[in-house]
Amino acid sequence: MSGGNIDMRLLSNVILRELTREGRIILLVLQIEDRPGQLADISRIIADAGGNVLEVSHNRMMAGIPAKSATLELVVEARDAEHAQAIRDQLAAKGFRQI
Repeated sequence: MSGGNIDMRLLSNVILRELTREGRIILLVLQIEDRPGQLADISRIIADAGGNVLEVSHNRMMAGIPAKSATLELVVEARDAEHAQAIRDQLAAKGFRQI
């Protein structure tokens, strides 16, 4: 009855899902210019806002976006839902909008 026999992978999944529900882990999907420094600029904005980048996916081959663009997906850790919104707001203020 203690849960001591729960599979570690399942426990990790439960924890990550709850963090996502609480708004402490967020997925940001941005369309960015495909040029040097974009990822560094976005990472700096997130870091300066106190966020922590957990995962990055950068894709230039998506159909439906301009040839000089890329899709950037970031999984970001925040303190809470308000902090997550502040991170989104900082990105938007610098011209990076979610798609």
